[in-house]
Amino acid sequence: MILAVKDLGFRWGRDWVFRGISFSVNSGELLSVMGPNGVGKTTLLRCLNGILSPSEGTITVGGRDVSSMSRREIAKAMGYVPQFVQPQRMTVFDGVLLGRRPHIGWSVSERDLVTVESVLSLLGLSEFRLRSMDRISGGERQKVAIARAMVQEPSVMLLDEPTASLDMKNNMGMMETISHVVHCHGLAAVATIHDVNCALRHSDRCLFLRGGSIEALCTPSEVTGSMIESVYDLKADIIDHRGYPVVIPGG
Repeated sequence: MILAVKDLGFRWGRDWVFRGISFSVNSGELLSVMGPNGVGKTTLLRCLNGILSPSEGTITVGGRDVSSMSRREIAKAMGYVPQFVQPQRMTVFDGVLLGRRPHIGWSVSERDLVTVESVLSLLGLSEFRLRSMDRISGGERQKVAIARAMVQEPSVMLLDEPTASLDMKNNMGMMETISHVVHCHGLAAVATIHDVNCALRHSDRCLFLRGGSIEALCTPSEVTGSMIESVYDLKADIIDHRGYPVVIPGG
């Protein structure tokens, strides 16, 4: 395993957001974290990469305890894509190049530039490379944030709602790209996703949070209607559509 989480807990003051969270993610695996609004999905991601300090439990990446790692070491090991990306007065190319900071020594190398160009091409951002980030759409800025994390060349990717600002076509394309990168480059990825059907189609495993703990941890094919009802308080049926499980609300 690349990422291991054991008995993780986090609280604000006396109020626990979650406790007893344990799971692991292997190389080439995409784990989707789902659950109602306010259940702690974003907080969990921020604990994983050290932005927030857990109140209890341990997180290891590549066998190392995250709490013992420097920010630069964490940045080399884990790429983080936040849910909201603010407009910035810099070009798309420079915005992505920032992701190479953990690797850059005295100056930017040819390898840094080639890595950025390669990821821009992969995500369909090459035509925007010299455009200011405050002159592109929110969905395009989200792609820039993902590209920035990818050029860090991490072993773990943490993505907070990576398709939140994308339309249906770009949503599908982005998840296919993320899945391709994870499986072909052997990354371990954890993504928070609100679109359950999107997660079931592209994930290797699904983790459902409810009431501050894990309600279920399973493969997409093991998700049931009763599981969805328990997590979201919504009756639903699960049907098979061309080999993919699909949630039909109101079942």
